[in-house]
Amino acid sequence: MIKRLVLHTNDPQQREVPLIVTATVQPELNVGPRQLRWDNLAAGSTAEGTIAVENTSDHPVTLTVRGTTPAISVGPVPQQVAAGETLAVAIQVSQTDGTSQVSGYVLVESQGLGRSSQRVAVIARFLSAGKP
Repeated sequence: MIKRLVLHTNDPQQREVPLIVTATVQPELNVGPRQLRWDNLAAGSTAEGTIAVENTSDHPVTLTVRGTTPAISVGPVPQQVAAGETLAVAIQVSQTDGTSQVSGYVLVESQGLGRSSQRVAVIARFLSAGKP
């Protein structure tokens, strides 16, 4: 990442001093896969999958993991992930209202030295009742 900063001074000869800052930003968490997808699920069924949440930092990170719709549920997740630890997080998708498709996200929000949010797309397509 490259950012341009301007330092304002009280020097009448040079009121502004431009600074160019270059940095490599490493996310605290690595989340994958980026999408969970199921097709041709039986009507009324529940699909299960897993995402991996890896703390790539050198400090503990506080986690919140949740689905964006009632049809997407998340298994128990510890509140804190140690440095270097990888969690397997269980995800379930259920057909709750008879619709043929459920779509939404699993949000993985972290708070360590900073705050970040990553999302995993979730798509499940259900067959109509009575269809093979």
